[in-house]
Amino acid sequence: MNLSVEVEEEKSTIGEKAVGINKGINSIAAISDGELYNNPRWLQKAEKKLKRLQRELSRMKKGSKNREKQKKKLAKLHEKVANQRRDYLHKISYNIVKNNDIICVEDLQVKNMMKNHKLAKSIANV
Repeated sequence: MNLSVEVEEEKSTIGEKAVGINKGINSIAAISDGELYNNPRWLQKAEKKLKRLQRELSRMKKGSKNREKQKKKLAKLHEKVANQRRDYLHKISYNIVKNNDIICVEDLQVKNMMKNHKLAKSIANV
């Protein structure tokens, strides 16, 4: 026994909101409707503490208990920076997806942009 049904496609009356996203160094994302998401630069803020922790680690005797403790402190700070970045990106992406129907993102060759030694650190941070 076969059953076939014809259903007409419904056209939505709600206007679709389309935006384009431009990535940059000063702002993580610039939306075509004028909204800017600034770059909080967490790595630069934690850099002073990172330098100090790395310097202390390099002076410690390899294999010592204090060196292991120092490695954990350093790893914890790196993890904190990574978590801050990840959290902010999730919040931004959720906000963009929630408020828009069509999203277009520019296609960048980040690998090639990283070859510029003057901007590489800033690009990696974004």
